[in-house]
Amino acid sequence: MTAATGPSGPAKGAVPLAASRAVPLSDAFSGRSNSFGILRWTLATLVIVGHAYPLGGFSGGTDPLFDWSGGQESCGGLAVAGFFIISGFLITRSWASSGSVMRFMWHRFLRIFPAFWVCLVLTAFAFAPLAWWRERGTLAGFLTEPARNAVGYITQNFWLSINQYEIGDLLSSTPYGSGRPGAWNGSLWTLSYEFGCYLVIALLGAVGLLNGHRAIVTALASLMYLVTLSAQIDPGLAARLVPLFSDTWFGRFLFLFLLGSMFALYADRIQVDDRLGALALVATAVSLHGGGWIAVGYPALAYMLIWLAVRLPFSAFDRPGDFSYGTYIYAFPIQMLLAEFGVQRLGLAAYMLLGIAITAAFAVLSWHVVEKRALRLKRWTPQRPRWRSRAAEPDSLSSRARPTPESPATAPETVRDSPQSN
Repeated sequence: MTAATGPSGPAKGAVPLAASRAVPLSDAFSGRSNSFGILRWTLATLVIVGHAYPLGGFSGGTDPLFDWSGGQESCGGLAVAGFFIISGFLITRSWASSGSVMRFMWHRFLRIFPAFWVCLVLTAFAFAPLAWWRERGTLAGFLTEPARNAVGYITQNFWLSINQYEIGDLLSSTPYGSGRPGAWNGSLWTLSYEFGCYLVIALLGAVGLLNGHRAIVTALASLMYLVTLSAQIDPGLAARLVPLFSDTWFGRFLFLFLLGSMFALYADRIQVDDRLGALALVATAVSLHGGGWIAVGYPALAYMLIWLAVRLPFSAFDRPGDFSYGTYIYAFPIQMLLAEFGVQRLGLAAYMLLGIAITAAFAVLSWHVVEKRALRLKRWTPQRPRWRSRAAEPDSLSSRARPTPESPATAPETVRDSPQSN
């Protein structure tokens, strides 16, 4: 695939709104000037809004979108769908600039794991002790808790697969706990699927399907679409045919991710058209309220998000930093801690706004202290050890003292990624 039509291509200035009503996405989208930053932060904040209802015990635990959509989708579910679509688009674009499978996965590792690990540690040894003290008036016994302890919370969840949600019997007095030990972070479970999608892109890229064989990727996305639809009719149908599809979330999230990938792979053919953007917005709303959310709403949502990223004038929103990931991973434990201290008694608005404000502070710290520092290692390349026997060394003092310049073969690469491919 040529540079003009490849997943990443050269960065171009976005075409002004009034310049054309229909422009190829490859010309309209700029990797360094788009509004994905504000879209991702809005989606992360939507998760906080949606979770405020069950975690704070408002409206029977269901958010307004769940009721309005007839149970088709919640605020959190809509946000996660948007995350996977956007991630599919950006990650597929970033593949071409990675240079190799190992470097691509190294970048993805740095983006997910360091902040995730810090979140686990803070939850286990900062948030949980605070709740323990609140419930018992002392920290005695916290470190010696025999069941579902703080150390286990870290080790059991260390590699993204969330196997322990609780720490001791904490949070049982919260509305979400309702007499049972409460989950400390009910948002992290989607990260393993996100990373799994990264692996799929790495595999597709390694065998060359992202360069010149995009029809095969389209066929895979179509298969995932059928798997997702079949799960709405008969949840066990796909699993009976292919055991891998017994996890219905796998098929759904992979379809959403590949849906975003399609926009990256076919950027030279897909038109950014304001009329189509408005139609996508209407189709998203109508399918949410009237039915057909997955069949019609998912594709409509995908086009709407890409269109908004091109057309919205908020490209400078994330210049201070990308706070969406930190918002997503810290919101749930902070909202649970607020419920532990009874903040929900102040009302929905106070509980929700305090959750957003405190989460924002943690997200900013996460970006500047952890995420940004980890991403500085993106261009790090392991150095090959140089083994030299003493017998082979020259006997000249000048030869032994002369420094050896770094070999170009082992010098760190200078791969340029768009800010949004982090």
